[in-house]
Amino acid sequence: MSHNIISLGEIADLLGITPYLRREEQKDAAQVADFEKEARRRRGVTFSGSAPLTPPRKRSHTERLQAARQALAKRQAFDASPRGRFLDALRGVNAAGYEYTAETCRKAYERGFSEASPTIVHAELVFAIHQLTSVGGDSAATKFARAGCEALLELAFAPTTQEAA
Repeated sequence: MSHNIISLGEIADLLGITPYLRREEQKDAAQVADFEKEARRRRGVTFSGSAPLTPPRKRSHTERLQAARQALAKRQAFDASPRGRFLDALRGVNAAGYEYTAETCRKAYERGFSEASPTIVHAELVFAIHQLTSVGGDSAATKFARAGCEALLELAFAPTTQEAA
């Protein structure tokens, strides 16, 4: 008789991946619901030029689990990146009572150096650093502000994708 013992690392992995697995299951359910809605809409009617309606392919649990692991790995990679660490620092600054500073830095991020930005707008980056350096007093807030500045400096001086290639 063999006993399968789950390690603490495996438990942590399962707990960390659960929201991502649920999201994959919700995607599958949404595809089925969309298919059924479209099938009802088309029932008894033929539309000129429309492709035949094919049901979504049912993914196995293993495929959903693999997709969830990929999503989790992508999230962890972002969290470890300068942008991810900056946003984490902003959450700390906000929690320490510097809501205005956190919000103005978040807006600077969205305007000038988010992942969606094709290039880094250094004026926005400098503005965010200036806002974070204005945080003082509370040691927790200062710690988070310093971490945010360090992440931004790393982002500012990191080689661009073209330079790295």
